Amino acid sequence: MTLVLPPDEETDGGVMRLVTDLSRSDLGTQLTARWTDTPGLGLDAVAGMFGIDLVNMPRALVPTFTELDLSYTSSTSHLLLAARTPHNKVAFALLPQPSVPAAAAVSMRSTP
Repeated sequence: MTLVLPPDEETDGGVMRLVTDLSRSDLGTQLTARWTDTPGLGLDAVAGMFGIDLVNMPRALVPTFTELDLSYTSSTSHLLLAARTPHNKVAFALLPQPSVPAAAAVSMRSTP
């Protein structure tokens, strides 16, 4: 799968190539996607693909990702996203439950 990134103030945009897999089982349909690249892709560009504008975030706080992993399971609507930078690893999970409209968790690990 190929995503075209729109240009912004810092870049001319670009192309993001994801290795994807779609599988079906008794548990539902699962979509997984993986992307790796050097020198990487800024959080602002990734957020922009989802319609989130980070224009007011100071540039020094915008991390550059070198890896992204995504997993979505249709039967549970669970969405897992993991991202890496040269020194950080961030995981995000969106886990809707019948009694709760949406539950989310975030984890971050840093190395020197």
